[in-house]
Amino acid sequence: MFTLAVMDNDKCISSGIAQYFKDRQINVRVMTNAQARDAVSFAAKSDIVISELSVFGWDVQAITEIFIKLQLVSPATRLIILTDLDESAVINYISSLLPRARILSKRCDIHRLASEVFSCAAQDDSKPLSFNLKPPKDALTAREFRLLRFLASNSSLTDIGHLLDLSVKTVSYHKKNIMRKLNCQTSVELPSRLARMGYGMKKRPNK
Repeated sequence: MFTLAVMDNDKCISSGIAQYFKDRQINVRVMTNAQARDAVSFAAKSDIVISELSVFGWDVQAITEIFIKLQLVSPATRLIILTDLDESAVINYISSLLPRARILSKRCDIHRLASEVFSCAAQDDSKPLSFNLKPPKDALTAREFRLLRFLASNSSLTDIGHLLDLSVKTVSYHKKNIMRKLNCQTSVELPSRLARMGYGMKKRPNK
């Protein structure tokens, strides 16, 4: 028997997942808004965590930071990430940060998800955890990933440069690389891509 945590503020999805596994005698915990204030502690009490990639008002950067903390605090906790993002540059970078996480399409059916859950429950965690995987060439770099939040704020390149202690030329260079990797033809497309990653969502829960 294992404990499964579900972190998704879409009640239809979270309740559906919870009921499926409860029917199979699995102990399931669904995170509430109040518990989201200390998501790491909530998740660390479970053997397996199923989470959306942008949830409870967190953007992909914030939730990725939570996942990294979770792996440090509770390395035995297995992580299954559900996402509807098609941007492989983002997914590949996150995969390099979370080498044991399994990333699935949010559109996968419950049987595929269940297969991953039971596979996680049976996996061997005796190998030491490594965070040094090199992301593929088409993945975002660490600096590009960090820059997403600043680009989503509609700040000028000059202001972003001041905040990050970078020249405007350097910020512009990274922005062009981000747009290329996200398949944005023009700057007009970028805000909608970033919105899909949770940037600009309602304020996330206080810690």
